[in-house]
Amino acid sequence: MKDEKWKVTQSIGEDMIQANPVIPVRLLDKVKMKFKLKKFNGQVTTQSLYDRDVTTSSISHIFLGGISKAGYTKDQPVGMHTLTPGSDLEQIEPDKEPEFKSDKLRAVRPLTPQDDNYAPPGKNGVYKAKIWLRETKHNSWKQKESTMFPTDWSQEKVIDVISRSYDVARKVGSSNGTEKWEGRDPITGSMIVLKCLPNTGEIITAYPKYEKAAEV
Repeated sequence: MKDEKWKVTQSIGEDMIQANPVIPVRLLDKVKMKFKLKKFNGQVTTQSLYDRDVTTSSISHIFLGGISKAGYTKDQPVGMHTLTPGSDLEQIEPDKEPEFKSDKLRAVRPLTPQDDNYAPPGKNGVYKAKIWLRETKHNSWKQKESTMFPTDWSQEKVIDVISRSYDVARKVGSSNGTEKWEGRDPITGSMIVLKCLPNTGEIITAYPKYEKAAEV
């Protein structure tokens, strides 16, 4: 009986998370042409913004991160390049790690001088972070590092910067069936790395390229 009650509570919590779109519905028109999104009846719709699978939604890949379900990254932690608040996110104290017994599915902290790949905040506030992801609270954490968009950038600003960078990007390589492009946003000056599908040009993921901040 106790286990059944716990399962019901868990289900309610997960349903509440799933009930919210990854980004506000009002931003649909800004992402439906360039970003890879799950289609319903052959169309990108409002429903596409509720898809939290990083394999089928570039928006989930960028804003939430998760465990890949296909391709060369299958079963690996991928994505999460900006802080998207939610009941499934835990912000970790410096030099700490999330506990297995945590009820969260995402955890993050900026790199510190104690980390091997540490670098101070770069141009425009781009920074490096340690990310932990898992599918359910019963799974072990899987760790990665991410280059993160500035903490004071809204979801809309992140999308706008990616979109503008896409328009001026040049191809710099290809691997594992995807193309890598880089473009410098003409407004913020940030260099954005984009991975795209070669046949459609759709964005699979995008993140800021770390560049040292100008010395004062």
